[in-house]
Amino acid sequence: MGKINRIRRFLSGDSAPVEESTETEIHVPQVESEAGEENPNTRWLKVYEDTKHTKMDEFLTIVMTTYNRPETAIPTLKSLVTNLHYNKRRWIIADDGSPEDYITALRELIDTGESVEVTNAGRRGVGVSKNLALRLAFQSSPLVFLTEDDWLLEKPLDPTVYMATLMDHPNAGMVRCGYLAYDMGLKMEAYNGMTYLRLMPGSGVYVYSGQCSFRSYNFYKTIGFHAEGISAGEEELNMCYRYNAHPNPPQILWPGDQGLHFQSSYFKNIGFGNSQNAVQPES
Repeated sequence: MGKINRIRRFLSGDSAPVEESTETEIHVPQVESEAGEENPNTRWLKVYEDTKHTKMDEFLTIVMTTYNRPETAIPTLKSLVTNLHYNKRRWIIADDGSPEDYITALRELIDTGESVEVTNAGRRGVGVSKNLALRLAFQSSPLVFLTEDDWLLEKPLDPTVYMATLMDHPNAGMVRCGYLAYDMGLKMEAYNGMTYLRLMPGSGVYVYSGQCSFRSYNFYKTIGFHAEGISAGEEELNMCYRYNAHPNPPQILWPGDQGLHFQSSYFKNIGFGNSQNAVQPES
C-alpha cells in the first residue's frame, strides 16, 4: 500500500502509517538504558537535581537539521544567529551527509566564540539525524531549540521565559513556534508570567508538529525519540500518533506573545513543498 493510503488510514484512526511500511525496518530509540548501564542522556538530570538551575539552564542548544540546501539553510541560520537572543548558545548542525564545503559554509556563519558541533547521519534519514543531535545535546543541557533548515526567525526573540517554563514545570514539554493548524482544541495556561495556549492532545492530528520549537528532555523521556527508517513525512506523523495516543503526554504550549495568525509568528517558513517534514504525493 502506498504512502498516501497509509496516511489516510492513520488519519481515520485505523492505524499508524508506519505499521504498514515495508521499505525498511522502523526503529524508535528508547531513552532508558539497559539495566546496569549508564544512560548518557540522563547525565544532566543528576546535575540538575544537585544544582537546581545553577548550571544547566545557562546554555541554549540550537539544533538545525539539514541536507545540502544552501538556498534555505544559509538564510535560516543567519536569522537565528542574528535574532535568537540568549547569553550562552551552543549550536549543533544535524546533517544527513552533505558535502564538506556545505558544512564549512554553515559553520562560518556562527561566531567563533560559540560552540559549534556537527552530527552526520550519512543519508540514513531525518529520524537518525535528529536523534544523533538530540543525544549529543542532552549530554549537557535539558533544553533544545529544534528547527529545520527552512524556518526564518524574522524578529528578535529572547526565549528566556520559554526556557524557564520548561525548566520549572515538568508537565510542560514543548513550546511550539511556527504555524498552528486550525483543527485543535486550546486551553489557556499561565506559566512564569507568560500566557500560553495549551494544545489539547487528541484534538487534532498535528498537535505535535515537527516545526521549530523549544523542547525539554522530559518530552523525549515520555514520548520517545524520533522514528528511524521511514520517510520524513511519516516520521512526523509517527510522532503525532504516539503523542496523541499517550495517556499523559507532556504539555505542548503556544506562546501568547506570538499571536495566533501565521502573519504574527516570529518565524516564517521558506521551504514548504520541499520541507524535510513535507508529505510528498504518491507518484
